[in-house]
Formats: sequence, C-alpha cells, structure tokens
Amino acid sequence: YTYHSNLTLTKEAMITQAANPNVVMTIAAVRAQGTGDVNTKGVVTSCVGNTAYIQDATAAVSIYGTNLGLTVGDEIIVSGTLATYYGLLEITNPVISVSSSGNEVAATVKTIAEIVADHDSSNGLQGWLVKIEEAVVKEVDGQKITIAQGNKTIIVSGVPSEITVSVNDIVTITGNIGSFDDVRIVNPSDVYLKPTITIDPLTYDLNSLNQGGTIEVGYTNIDFTNSPEVVFCDAEGSPATYEWITAQI
Repeated sequence: YTYHSNLTLTKEAMITQAANPNVVMTIAAVRAQGTGDVNTKGVVTSCVGNTAYIQDATAAVSIYGTNLGLTVGDEIIVSGTLATYYGLLEITNPVISVSSSGNEVAATVKTIAEIVADHDSSNGLQGWLVKIEEAVVKEVDGQKITIAQGNKTIIVSGVPSEITVSVNDIVTITGNIGSFDDVRIVNPSDVYLKPTITIDPLTYDLNSLNQGGTIEVGYTNIDFTNSPEVVFCDAEGSPATYEWITAQI
C-alpha cells in the first residue's frame, strides 16, 4: 500500500498449499508433514474398531474413522486430515478407495529395546507391524499385558479374550506399534505362548529297576484335549519298547 509518494506499508503473509488430491504421498512424507491434509497409499496391516494401520515401504500410519470396512491385505488410497491423539499420528475423516486385496502382510522382527529407543527419539517406527519374539509376561491386567526382554518392557493392548496369558509365560507377539502417551503394541494379531515342559526325573535306568517307577511330567501352554501321542525314548532317542510302560494324562 502506498501513501502519498514517500510512504509504503508492507504486509507479510504465509501461504500454505493444501494436499493435491491427485498426488499420492509416501507415508514417510505424510509423517514428515505432520499436520494438514494428505493423500497417501498403503497396505492395511490391521483394522480393529474405528482404527486401521497401513504401511508402505517407507513408513506406517494409523487411520481413524467409522465404518472403515477394511481387511488386512487391502491396498488403499486414503485422503484425510492429520491429527495427533495421545502421541499417535492419525489420518482422520478418511476418504478411502481400495486398489487391491489379498496383498502379503509381513511383520518385521524387532526387540522391545529397539522399539522403545525409536519412540524416545523420532517415532520413525510408529504404526509398523512388528513381531516381538520370546518376551516374558510381567503383568496381566485383563486384555492388557506388560512384557519384557531383559530390562526393557512394553505394554500390549487388546490381547484376544480367548487367549489366557499368565505372569512368567514366554510369548511371541505380532502387532502394530501404537501410542497412548506411551509406546505400546496394539491390535495384536498373533499371540503365541511358548510351551514349557518339566520332567522329573529326567532319566531312568530301566534295566536296574526291580519295581515300577513314576516319571512326573509338568507342562504349560500345551493342549492335551485331543488325545496326544506320548512316546518314551531310550538314551539314543529311539522309542522304548517296554510293554509295562503306561502313560496317564
């Protein structure tokens, strides 16, 4: 604006450009943008309730909306507005189209230490479908459990109610890296409880026994409801043929 011949008033303005609906961003670019409107593409790795997770070769992100109607393995194009909910980056008000279905979904093996360190630094892994192998259950609170590897722990939310998990169980869990002000695993799609067996005594010298003996076998996380086959072996691993051996389960 010019007043008279020697006075000029300058006004600065910031102009932002909305996401071009015709340009599909990588999920890494979506995460880098952080706010505003986005348009991206990825494969669905989980969908529970109003939340789904998608990922591509660069990163992962969650989608929040009602009646998503998505299936694991769907490749989708989604546009919406970014929002952060308790530390979790989400695409809200999503408009979704399914490009293909039945795509392979593979979890990446990560340790609890790697997940926690990433969360504390950059959240680069947030949303990824990961597998945590052989962690020890430290606490059980309904469908929420705490698991540990060494001195690192993480919460797992949404353990299926039909799976009974106890303290000191050893588990392998597949799920997405989520957040509720803390890093945690959500939407666990696979919870594998490692079987344990105890035998007392471990060995018997059958040739030295004048009378019958007892071998006590204890177990956890083994389903014996379908008449399993029990085999006794000699020291070389060959099945024992002693007729007087019986098993009671």
